Amino acid sequence: MVLPYDDSNQDSILRYAERLLNKTLRDFVDKKNITDIGDSPRWRWWYGNIIEKYYFLYEPNSRSEADFLKAGLELKTSPLKKLRSWKKVAKERLVMNMIDFIWIVNEKWNDSSFLKKNKKLLLMFYLYEKDKSFRDYVMELVKIREFQDEDLLMMEQDWNVIQNKVKLWRAHEISEWDTFYLWACTKSQTNLDRRPQPFSDIMAKPRAFSLKQSYVNKIIDRILKQEKEGESILKDLLVLKKESFEWYVKKRFDDYLWKSPKEIANKLWVDLNEKDKEYHAKLARLILWVKWKKIEEFEKADVTMKVIRLNPKWKLKESVSFPAFNPKEIVNQEREDSGVLQMMDKKFFFVIFQYDDKKNLFLKKVMFWNIPYSDLDIDIRWVFDETKRRINAWKNKSLPKIKENLVSHVRPHGKNKDDIVEYPNGEKDVKKCFRLNAKYIEKQIQ
Repeated sequence: MVLPYDDSNQDSILRYAERLLNKTLRDFVDKKNITDIGDSPRWRWWYGNIIEKYYFLYEPNSRSEADFLKAGLELKTSPLKKLRSWKKVAKERLVMNMIDFIWIVNEKWNDSSFLKKNKKLLLMFYLYEKDKSFRDYVMELVKIREFQDEDLLMMEQDWNVIQNKVKLWRAHEISEWDTFYLWACTKSQTNLDRRPQPFSDIMAKPRAFSLKQSYVNKIIDRILKQEKEGESILKDLLVLKKESFEWYVKKRFDDYLWKSPKEIANKLWVDLNEKDKEYHAKLARLILWVKWKKIEEFEKADVTMKVIRLNPKWKLKESVSFPAFNPKEIVNQEREDSGVLQMMDKKFFFVIFQYDDKKNLFLKKVMFWNIPYSDLDIDIRWVFDETKRRINAWKNKSLPKIKENLVSHVRPHGKNKDDIVEYPNGEKDVKKCFRLNAKYIEKQIQ
């Protein structure tokens, strides 16, 4: 078959791909095939396969090489969604290639199957719209992208973490939150699907390399120039040749442990307003040599920095809060698309201050942490579902309280009693937010 593009030339492939901009599947799939392609969920999953088969005219496959092998180009098709602000963001993570537990233990990063397949990507983003047939999704963005050098160094560390777990007979213990940029997401048809691993008889969940949703958002921002880039912690990339990113970030705080905020400010040669609500967070950022709230590596890795203050007995003054939610929106959200769950299902960087018996505050420790999957999947999802149920039942004033769940609850989060929001039943009440229980966080820290 003569292809309508040169499959050995990246520019030719890109020009052909760009012809799909502002078009839908109906514009290039003939009427017979478009009818055969039903609206069942499996076809939505196979959207990229349809592009490959009916537009680029090659059979979808699971080869370890790039899709356009002669051009060294891998095709990735993924959905966008549009926020109320009209900003475009990734709807989900970007799944790359399957992890072969048996083979990865013999690989080196520079010759890895991940790099061979994914070093240069042809990205095609289409706009997901809930009430539309996927056959009418519009192709919004087409670009060729290569990973930046600093990102490849971070991914190399992530890849090594995943490889080492397999080498240590622990493929069954791999977690998405073991890493920063490169996730090992679960990839199976059923919850019972398992794969063999070397050195152990324990079967492990099938996993694939993937780029976090937050990382994909940074790619989209850069292409569309929607937002300015954040400030980078890594001023010298050679650091990542010698030590891990996590170790380096925590090491930055070593010289400031057991010091008061004022002593830290003096050591940093800065004069900040101690009454500023952001005072301690600003100190933490300055220790990392950044001034802005937007920290590039944290944004790509979906890391949220939280300042925590403990009393002498390791008790939190209050639970850890998240931004207020809109009750009219939350009742229509599914768990997987919930901004609330996405805010909690991430890695946190805790900067922990503690008071001594004389009420003097000092920097106690720093740590990376994420909510264990079981707590997220059971407790936090229960709080989310129960909040939706009670709002729909007009029980706005009896949302899940701290005594009802060991992990999370809902509490008021308005600036004052006049900071209110309207509920679906027309009632108005002070804004509320989800919180992680103080006792739960205390236990995690200890």
